[in-house]
Amino acid sequence: MRDFHYSSIWGLSRTSPRDQARFMYRLERYIPRRHRRFALRQLAHVVGWQRWGIGKVAPPGWALYFKGGWGSGTGWMDHQVSLLERNSVRMSLAVFTSFNPSHGYGKQTLRGVAARLLRGLRPAQ
Repeated sequence: MRDFHYSSIWGLSRTSPRDQARFMYRLERYIPRRHRRFALRQLAHVVGWQRWGIGKVAPPGWALYFKGGWGSGTGWMDHQVSLLERNSVRMSLAVFTSFNPSHGYGKQTLRGVAARLLRGLRPAQ
């Protein structure tokens, strides 16, 4: 990662959307083969109450693997990183927001940005 800055308090460590998109695109390289199926299953089956943003707007027919982060539901920060796959096509996406007036506002921002960025992806035929 090019933009990572370590803090001994892990929640204060810093990264960037660029680093996270690159990480998700290359995700399998970082997971031992024996654990890949489990890890991808976890990222593909995010519980409903944490399924906002890209989890609501991913095109049908695309495999979606994603993870979100949020500042205790305050809106202080709402982030998502994702990997989408269909056949041999892969793309990753990372959206970071901060200082939202509320968590709901941050979730809507993630959804709106993801919808606009994914608008050109067609559903599987």
